[in-house]
Amino acid sequence: MTQNPVQIAFITDTNALQPTLVAMWSALRHATAPVRVIFVGIDLSAAGWSAVETTVGRFPDASVDPVRFHRDLLQDVRSPSAYISSATFARLFLHRFVSGRVLYLDGDILVTGDLTRIARADLDGRPAAAVCDYVVQKWASRVAQGKDRGGKGARRLERIAPITCPAPPASYVNAGLILLDMDRITAEPALVSQLEDVQAAATYPLADQDHLNRVFAGRILHLGPEWNCSWRRLTRQRQYQAATGIPTDPATAATGPVVIHYHGKYKPWQPVPLKHALRAAPLAFEYRLARSRFRRDTRLPE
Repeated sequence: MTQNPVQIAFITDTNALQPTLVAMWSALRHATAPVRVIFVGIDLSAAGWSAVETTVGRFPDASVDPVRFHRDLLQDVRSPSAYISSATFARLFLHRFVSGRVLYLDGDILVTGDLTRIARADLDGRPAAAVCDYVVQKWASRVAQGKDRGGKGARRLERIAPITCPAPPASYVNAGLILLDMDRITAEPALVSQLEDVQAAATYPLADQDHLNRVFAGRILHLGPEWNCSWRRLTRQRQYQAATGIPTDPATAATGPVVIHYHGKYKPWQPVPLKHALRAAPLAFEYRLARSRFRRDTRLPE
Protein backbone atom coordinates (compact mmCIF):
# COMPACT_ATOMS: atom_id res chain seq x y z
CA MET A 1 0.00 0.00 0.00
CA THR A 2 1.34 3.44 -0.95
CA GLN A 3 1.80 5.75 2.03
CA ASN A 4 0.33 9.23 2.05
CA PRO A 5 2.84 12.04 1.41
CA VAL A 6 4.67 13.49 4.38
CA GLN A 7 3.18 16.88 5.22
CA ILE A 8 5.39 19.85 6.06
CA ALA A 9 4.23 23.40 6.69
CA PHE A 10 5.79 26.83 6.33
CA ILE A 11 4.31 30.20 7.26
CA THR A 12 5.57 33.57 6.11
CA ASP A 13 4.71 37.12 5.19
CA THR A 14 6.42 39.09 2.43
CA ASN A 15 9.32 40.18 4.66
CA ALA A 16 10.56 36.64 5.28
CA LEU A 17 9.58 35.04 1.98
CA GLN A 18 13.10 34.62 0.54
CA PRO A 19 14.66 32.72 3.48
CA THR A 20 11.48 30.65 3.84
CA LEU A 21 11.78 29.58 0.20
CA VAL A 22 15.41 28.57 0.81
CA ALA A 23 14.33 26.60 3.88
CA MET A 24 11.59 24.83 1.93
CA TRP A 25 13.93 24.06 -0.98
CA SER A 26 16.54 22.61 1.40
CA ALA A 27 13.89 20.37 2.99
CA LEU A 28 12.57 19.10 -0.34
CA ARG A 29 15.98 18.39 -1.86
CA HIS A 30 16.81 15.95 0.96
CA ALA A 31 13.42 14.24 1.19
CA THR A 32 13.34 10.53 0.39
CA ALA A 33 9.54 10.27 0.25
CA PRO A 34 6.77 12.29 -1.44
CA VAL A 35 6.07 15.56 0.35
CA ARG A 36 2.99 17.74 0.49
CA VAL A 37 3.81 21.34 1.45
CA ILE A 38 1.22 23.41 3.24
CA PHE A 39 2.45 26.92 2.51
CA VAL A 40 0.67 29.59 4.55
CA GLY A 41 1.22 33.05 3.10
CA ILE A 42 0.26 36.37 4.63
CA ASP A 43 -0.14 39.29 2.22
CA LEU A 44 1.97 37.62 -0.47
CA SER A 45 1.87 39.12 -3.95
CA ALA A 46 1.14 37.16 -7.11
CA ALA A 47 4.90 37.09 -7.74
CA GLY A 48 5.44 35.68 -4.25
CA TRP A 49 2.98 32.84 -4.79
CA SER A 50 4.57 32.17 -8.17
CA ALA A 51 7.95 31.82 -6.45
CA VAL A 52 6.44 29.26 -4.07
CA GLU A 53 5.07 27.23 -6.99
CA THR A 54 8.37 27.47 -8.86
CA THR A 55 10.37 26.23 -5.88
CA VAL A 56 8.12 23.24 -5.19
CA GLY A 57 7.91 22.53 -8.91
CA ARG A 58 11.60 21.65 -8.98
CA PHE A 59 10.77 18.41 -7.15
CA PRO A 60 8.64 15.79 -8.96
CA ASP A 61 7.59 14.08 -5.71
CA ALA A 62 6.45 17.31 -4.04
CA SER A 63 3.18 19.24 -4.21
CA VAL A 64 1.99 22.44 -2.58
CA ASP A 65 -1.29 23.53 -1.01
CA PRO A 66 -1.25 27.35 -0.87
CA VAL A 67 -3.13 28.85 2.09
CA ARG A 68 -3.91 32.56 1.89
CA PHE A 69 -4.12 33.46 5.54
CA HIS A 70 -6.48 36.22 6.67
CA ARG A 71 -5.01 38.56 9.26
CA ASP A 72 -8.45 38.92 10.88
CA LEU A 73 -7.76 35.66 12.72
CA LEU A 74 -4.83 37.33 14.49
CA GLN A 75 -7.11 39.92 16.12
CA ASP A 76 -4.52 42.67 15.57
CA VAL A 77 -2.08 41.06 18.01
CA ARG A 78 1.49 42.28 17.96
CA SER A 79 4.61 40.34 18.79
CA PRO A 80 6.29 41.42 22.05
CA SER A 81 9.70 41.13 20.38
CA ALA A 82 11.09 43.23 17.54
CA TYR A 83 12.67 40.21 15.83
CA ILE A 84 9.63 37.90 16.11
CA SER A 85 7.10 38.60 13.37
CA SER A 86 3.40 38.64 14.23
CA ALA A 87 3.03 36.23 11.29
CA THR A 88 4.27 33.48 13.59
CA PHE A 89 0.92 33.52 15.41
CA ALA A 90 -0.66 32.04 12.28
CA ARG A 91 0.63 28.59 13.21
CA LEU A 92 -1.86 28.54 16.08
CA PHE A 93 -4.48 28.01 13.35
CA LEU A 94 -2.72 25.38 11.24
CA HIS A 95 -5.23 22.74 12.31
CA ARG A 96 -7.87 24.63 10.31
CA PHE A 97 -6.01 24.04 7.05
CA VAL A 98 -4.61 20.51 7.35
CA SER A 99 -5.48 17.19 8.93
CA GLY A 100 -3.27 14.30 9.95
CA ARG A 101 0.41 14.73 10.80
CA VAL A 102 2.16 17.94 9.81
CA LEU A 103 5.75 18.99 10.49
CA TYR A 104 5.93 22.75 10.95
CA LEU A 105 9.24 24.51 10.20
CA ASP A 106 10.36 28.09 10.74
CA GLY A 107 11.80 29.97 7.77
CA ASP A 108 15.16 30.68 9.48
CA ILE A 109 16.44 27.14 9.09
CA LEU A 110 18.56 25.10 6.71
CA VAL A 111 17.79 21.41 6.26
CA THR A 112 20.80 19.17 5.64
CA GLY A 113 19.16 15.73 5.84
CA ASP A 114 15.96 13.77 5.42
CA LEU A 115 13.01 15.09 7.44
CA THR A 116 10.57 12.41 6.38
CA ARG A 117 11.74 10.04 9.16
CA ILE A 118 10.52 12.16 12.05
CA ALA A 119 7.34 13.15 10.24
CA ARG A 120 6.18 9.56 10.86
CA ALA A 121 7.56 9.27 14.41
CA ASP A 122 5.51 7.33 16.98
CA LEU A 123 4.07 10.04 19.24
CA ASP A 124 2.70 7.48 21.71
CA GLY A 125 -0.59 9.35 22.04
CA ARG A 126 0.93 12.81 22.35
CA PRO A 127 -0.27 15.73 20.20
CA ALA A 128 3.22 17.13 19.50
CA ALA A 129 6.94 16.42 19.22
CA ALA A 130 9.76 18.96 19.34
CA VAL A 131 13.34 19.60 20.53
CA CYS A 132 14.27 21.11 23.88
CA ASP A 133 15.26 24.75 23.54
CA TYR A 134 19.02 25.35 23.40
CA VAL A 135 19.02 28.47 25.61
CA VAL A 136 16.76 27.02 28.28
CA GLN A 137 18.83 23.83 28.29
CA LYS A 138 21.96 25.92 28.83
CA TRP A 139 20.41 27.63 31.88
CA ALA A 140 19.09 24.34 33.24
CA SER A 141 22.40 22.53 32.80
CA ARG A 142 24.27 25.26 34.68
CA VAL A 143 21.80 25.02 37.54
CA ALA A 144 21.99 21.20 37.54
CA GLN A 145 25.81 21.27 37.63
CA GLY A 146 26.05 23.98 40.31
CA LYS A 147 27.56 26.47 37.85
CA ASP A 148 24.80 29.08 37.96
CA ARG A 149 26.82 31.95 39.40
CA GLY A 150 24.62 34.74 40.67
CA GLY A 151 21.47 32.68 40.18
CA LYS A 152 20.67 34.16 36.77
CA GLY A 153 19.77 30.81 35.27
CA ALA A 154 17.57 29.86 38.22
CA ARG A 155 15.62 33.10 37.88
CA ARG A 156 15.07 32.46 34.19
CA LEU A 157 13.87 28.95 34.90
CA GLU A 158 11.43 30.37 37.43
CA ARG A 159 9.75 32.23 34.58
CA ILE A 160 9.57 29.07 32.50
CA ALA A 161 8.29 26.79 35.28
CA PRO A 162 4.60 27.85 35.16
CA ILE A 163 4.64 27.42 31.38
CA THR A 164 5.90 23.82 31.32
CA CYS A 165 4.16 22.64 34.51
CA PRO A 166 3.63 19.75 35.27
CA ALA A 167 6.84 19.01 33.34
CA PRO A 168 10.13 20.59 34.52
CA PRO A 169 11.38 23.87 32.97
CA ALA A 170 14.20 22.02 31.17
CA SER A 171 11.53 20.32 29.05
CA TYR A 172 10.67 23.67 27.38
CA VAL A 173 10.88 23.21 23.60
CA ASN A 174 11.88 25.42 20.72
CA ALA A 175 8.95 25.69 18.31
CA GLY A 176 11.06 26.32 15.20
CA LEU A 177 10.37 22.67 14.37
CA ILE A 178 7.30 21.01 15.77
CA LEU A 179 5.49 17.88 14.67
CA LEU A 180 1.74 18.16 15.25
CA ASP A 181 -0.94 15.48 15.18
CA MET A 182 -3.83 17.59 13.95
CA ASP A 183 -6.41 14.84 14.30
CA ARG A 184 -5.58 14.37 17.96
CA ILE A 185 -5.64 18.13 18.54
CA THR A 186 -8.98 18.73 16.86
CA ALA A 187 -10.49 15.80 18.78
CA GLU A 188 -10.15 17.94 21.93
CA PRO A 189 -12.29 21.12 21.60
CA ALA A 190 -10.88 22.57 24.81
CA LEU A 191 -7.35 22.14 23.47
CA VAL A 192 -8.28 23.85 20.19
CA SER A 193 -9.83 26.77 22.06
CA GLN A 194 -6.71 27.16 24.17
CA LEU A 195 -4.44 26.87 21.15
CA GLU A 196 -6.28 29.58 19.18
CA ASP A 197 -6.16 32.11 22.03
CA VAL A 198 -3.84 34.56 20.30
CA GLN A 199 -4.47 37.24 22.89
CA ALA A 200 -3.02 34.96 25.57
CA ALA A 201 -0.08 34.08 23.31
CA ALA A 202 0.73 37.76 22.81
CA THR A 203 1.18 38.28 26.56
CA TYR A 204 4.21 35.99 26.75
CA PRO A 205 7.78 37.30 26.26
CA LEU A 206 8.40 34.71 23.55
CA ALA A 207 4.87 34.92 22.18
CA ASP A 208 3.54 31.80 20.51
CA GLN A 209 6.53 29.65 21.47
CA ASP A 210 5.77 30.15 25.16
CA HIS A 211 2.09 29.66 24.34
CA LEU A 212 2.66 26.34 22.56
CA ASN A 213 4.72 25.09 25.50
CA ARG A 214 1.88 26.00 27.86
CA VAL A 215 -0.84 24.46 25.68
CA PHE A 216 1.02 21.15 25.21
CA ALA A 217 2.71 21.08 28.65
CA GLY A 218 3.58 17.53 29.67
CA ARG A 219 2.33 16.14 26.35
CA ILE A 220 5.36 16.66 24.06
CA LEU A 221 7.61 13.91 22.73
CA HIS A 222 11.18 15.20 22.92
CA LEU A 223 13.28 14.69 19.81
CA GLY A 224 17.08 14.72 19.77
CA PRO A 225 18.80 18.10 19.21
CA GLU A 226 19.93 17.05 15.73
CA TRP A 227 16.39 17.84 14.54
CA ASN A 228 16.57 21.48 15.68
CA CYS A 229 20.25 22.24 16.03
CA SER A 230 21.11 25.70 17.35
CA TRP A 231 23.56 27.31 14.93
CA ARG A 232 25.28 23.90 14.39
CA ARG A 233 26.23 23.64 18.08
CA LEU A 234 25.21 19.99 18.24
CA THR A 235 27.94 18.75 20.59
CA ARG A 236 27.23 21.45 23.13
CA GLN A 237 23.49 21.01 22.75
CA ARG A 238 23.83 17.28 23.47
CA GLN A 239 25.95 18.03 26.53
CA TYR A 240 23.27 20.34 27.89
CA GLN A 241 20.61 17.71 27.16
CA ALA A 242 22.58 15.07 29.07
CA ALA A 243 23.09 17.40 32.04
CA THR A 244 19.41 18.20 32.36
CA GLY A 245 18.32 14.58 32.05
CA ILE A 246 15.40 15.17 29.67
CA PRO A 247 15.10 11.93 27.64
CA THR A 248 14.75 12.04 23.87
CA ASP A 249 13.11 9.60 21.50
CA PRO A 250 15.75 6.97 20.58
CA ALA A 251 13.80 5.80 17.54
CA THR A 252 14.37 9.09 15.73
CA ALA A 253 18.03 9.61 16.65
CA ALA A 254 20.38 10.85 13.91
CA THR A 255 24.17 11.09 13.88
CA GLY A 256 24.54 14.71 12.78
CA PRO A 257 22.49 17.90 12.52
CA VAL A 258 19.52 17.51 10.18
CA VAL A 259 17.98 20.93 10.77
CA ILE A 260 20.18 23.93 11.51
CA HIS A 261 18.19 26.69 13.19
CA TYR A 262 19.42 30.29 13.10
CA HIS A 263 17.21 31.41 15.96
CA GLY A 264 17.59 34.77 17.65
CA LYS A 265 18.10 38.32 16.52
CA TYR A 266 20.87 37.77 13.95
CA LYS A 267 20.55 35.74 10.75
CA PRO A 268 23.26 34.39 8.39
CA TRP A 269 21.75 36.21 5.39
CA GLN A 270 22.09 39.57 7.18
CA PRO A 271 25.10 41.57 8.41
CA VAL A 272 25.97 40.67 12.01
CA PRO A 273 27.76 42.81 14.64
CA LEU A 274 31.52 42.55 14.60
CA LYS A 275 31.65 40.73 17.97
CA HIS A 276 29.64 37.87 16.43
CA ALA A 277 31.21 37.94 12.97
CA LEU A 278 34.05 35.46 13.58
CA ARG A 279 31.79 32.79 15.12
CA ALA A 280 29.07 33.34 12.54
CA ALA A 281 31.32 33.46 9.46
CA PRO A 282 31.44 29.69 8.68
CA LEU A 283 27.69 29.41 9.19
CA ALA A 284 27.03 32.44 7.05
CA PHE A 285 29.20 30.94 4.30
CA GLU A 286 27.34 27.60 4.51
CA TYR A 287 23.97 29.33 4.33
CA ARG A 288 24.90 31.66 1.49
CA LEU A 289 26.33 28.76 -0.50
CA ALA A 290 23.00 26.94 -0.11
CA ARG A 291 21.14 30.10 -1.09
CA SER A 292 23.27 30.41 -4.24
CA ARG A 293 22.43 26.82 -5.16
CA PHE A 294 18.76 27.56 -4.54
CA ARG A 295 18.89 30.52 -6.92
CA ARG A 296 20.67 28.54 -9.62
CA ASP A 297 18.17 25.70 -9.27
CA THR A 298 15.01 27.82 -9.24
CA ARG A 299 16.31 30.77 -11.32
CA LEU A 300 14.36 33.08 -9.03
CA PRO A 301 15.53 36.70 -8.65
CA GLU A 302 17.02 37.94 -5.39
